[in-house]
Amino acid sequence: MFHDAFALHKLCSVPNNWAVKPSSLVLGCVFVFGASFTQADTLTLQKAFEEAVKQDPWLSSSVFQEESLRAQAHSIEFLPDPKLSLGLANLPVDSLDINQEAMTQVVIGVSQQFPAGDTLELSSMQLNTRADQAQYARLMRVEQIKKDISVIWSDLYRYYAILEVLKINKELLISLSQSIESNYTAAFNKVNQQAIVNSNLEIVRINERSLQTQQALTQAKSRLIEYLPQMVSIKHYSFADLQQPLIDLDSLEFDFNDLANHPSIRVLDLKYTASDYDGKIAQQQYKPQWGVSMSYGYRAADMNGRSRPDLASIAVNVSLPIFSSQKLDASVEAAESATSSVLYDRELKLNELMAQLATVQSDFAFLSKRINLYKESIIPGFEKSTDTALNAYRSNKSDFRDVIFAQIGQMDAQVELIQMQAEQAKKIAEFKFLTTQSTDGYKNEY
Repeated sequence: MFHDAFALHKLCSVPNNWAVKPSSLVLGCVFVFGASFTQADTLTLQKAFEEAVKQDPWLSSSVFQEESLRAQAHSIEFLPDPKLSLGLANLPVDSLDINQEAMTQVVIGVSQQFPAGDTLELSSMQLNTRADQAQYARLMRVEQIKKDISVIWSDLYRYYAILEVLKINKELLISLSQSIESNYTAAFNKVNQQAIVNSNLEIVRINERSLQTQQALTQAKSRLIEYLPQMVSIKHYSFADLQQPLIDLDSLEFDFNDLANHPSIRVLDLKYTASDYDGKIAQQQYKPQWGVSMSYGYRAADMNGRSRPDLASIAVNVSLPIFSSQKLDASVEAAESATSSVLYDRELKLNELMAQLATVQSDFAFLSKRINLYKESIIPGFEKSTDTALNAYRSNKSDFRDVIFAQIGQMDAQVELIQMQAEQAKKIAEFKFLTTQSTDGYKNEY
């Protein structure tokens, strides 16, 4: 008699069945709140990726840092500027007469120093290597942004879907209370009153859960501002990407050896190369540093007016790293130790990635099993339990409290399914980040 009064066909198009099915709830709810988000200001996951990368100040800073390193690498290839000197040599201090002494001369000279060994070339190569690091660091940053936004997106989907589930069940209980109030006679007032109290109590509890979920939803939106500060006014979100079939478990297979191509590992590889250049540059200091100087001395005529020949000088100087050998030994040892430490950092990072990837694969596998269990057994079981409780209540064979508990149990199962689907989407995002492959780094704009 009151069955049609609280049927959910007006919400999920399931006529003559007030118990919400998982297909119409978990997926249908997405269409319910996703269908209205088709306006021009709707934010999709792909658009969020693109805008976040475009607006990221870290990426812009990294580009300028790379350009700076490239410019330094180019400038350091050149020899230091020669030095020009101009002086007056051997001037007699008693008369200050440049004609008095034969040694007095005006000297102009030029000198040039040459760095030891291949210092300039190695320094340039080191700076270019550090610039290459910036490319891989940007690729890692882009993939990190994608992962973080995907995680936030999964949370947004989770909270919107849960709010829809709570809304459906709240409307169901309200309709049920109204149906009880209008369809039962005064003879059942005591039963009526208890049923209404129980129903109203569950409505209040659903309201409280809705407030908690709305708070979590607001927090998720706030986290999105970190990546999309210019899109803070966006209110509509599309979850079409999350409606697509999830990745097959088999597709999560990945060769752990390929983790060597992860951007974070490539950054450490280049850090090792750059550190190795420090050792090579330090070793160059064992080689002599050469210098060449040339000068021309002009002499004035003597006291009798006779001209004097001008003088030219040329010299070569060389540094002898004799007394600084211990200092150079220490510099080379320090550079080699720093280089060796990078190898251990690389090994540590590789082990960390392997552990994270193994965890993600394991979590994904268990989530898949749990989701299938909920879809195939638990939620259908709750549906059957709810139908049974409802039929027994209609026949006055059970208390209405059993109907409420059965429906609330079904609602909790539906919420749990949404939670697991959101977690599964997060695991996929983490898997994509961990399995990022790169050989060239990130050079161009997104």
